Amino acid sequence: MPSNLHLAFQALSNFERKYNSLPKPWDESDAEKFYEIVEKLNTENRDKPLTDELNKHWIKLFSKICTGDLCPMQAVIGGIAAQEVMKAVTGKFMPIRQFLYFDAIECLPENVFQPSDIIPKPRFSTKKNRYCSQEIVFGADFQEKICKSKYFVVGAGAIGCEMLKNFAMMGIGCDKQGGVYVTDMDSIEKSNLNRQFLFRSWNIGQMKSKIAADTVKTMNPMMNIHAFIEGVLPETEHIYDDTFFERLDGVVNALDNVKARKYY
Repeated sequence: MPSNLHLAFQALSNFERKYNSLPKPWDESDAEKFYEIVEKLNTENRDKPLTDELNKHWIKLFSKICTGDLCPMQAVIGGIAAQEVMKAVTGKFMPIRQFLYFDAIECLPENVFQPSDIIPKPRFSTKKNRYCSQEIVFGADFQEKICKSKYFVVGAGAIGCEMLKNFAMMGIGCDKQGGVYVTDMDSIEKSNLNRQFLFRSWNIGQMKSKIAADTVKTMNPMMNIHAFIEGVLPETEHIYDDTFFERLDGVVNALDNVKARKYY
């Protein structure tokens, strides 16, 4: 699969040079043209074909979703790139001096390793909207589902800030039927500011959960987010009771201590 991925990214540049555009989302004709470019690149490799196992199904799927964007993927790549810059600037560690590909094929809604002549086309919006790039990858049905979902984020520190930002960018809990709940017992300290990016110096002393909720609300005004300051403990089971948990679709563990993580 790494060879297929390498060829696909090379073919992407070649396709754009040849046709003055990237492959259109879920366009069968463009996908066939894209695969032909991949085949040509593979056979014209300097010494020998890069791989004897071109996965046509996977390569065509790559073509059909390559114009999509996913916030979590961008966050990971951005973090890696920033770290590599720090390595280069400080000279303390050796930066990456080769190709680095990061994929999450397992997130796709079908088994891409099963050969198929026809890849089912998901429904996605024809009009531009905030989530159109995400719909290219996962489809409008998936987008509607996560917008209507309800999640509980336990902790609004470094992990919680990242999760809440991703939720806001992806649209989780942004439908009137959905919602995101966040809780944290702590207030913001100066030492938090270098890694908990939803907070600013003027927020010192304020509750993390409330400021985090306010900040992500500015990122996505449609987000239905509710902040608590009570911890998830035996003493607060009258707040986080069975009725509360039964209406959730999931709970995100963003805690920073073992004792809290063991509570269930």
